Amino acid sequence: MGDGNQAEITNPKIGMMGREALADPGAFWASAGEALPWRRRWDAVFDWTVDVPAGWHAVRFSVSTGGAASAGVQLSNVRLPAPSVIPGYPVQVNG
Repeated sequence: MGDGNQAEITNPKIGMMGREALADPGAFWASAGEALPWRRRWDAVFDWTVDVPAGWHAVRFSVSTGGAASAGVQLSNVRLPAPSVIPGYPVQVNG
């Protein structure tokens, strides 16, 4: 059984992927990215540079609550409050 802080992985492929991601995150995500179609291939793994269109709003967020965590950038053409995390649900927008 898990220790309460990690999910128990019963699928061997998922467990292998998790170990690969922990051992070399850059190589893992580069490999995952290669499997997706791109209009323009990325320049660097983990490059979080975002070109925000004029008149748009970018809100960075990092939330952790009740064992759930989320981080990212909310990009919108209207001003929105930062998202919140409710364990067991997708990222929520306040308001």
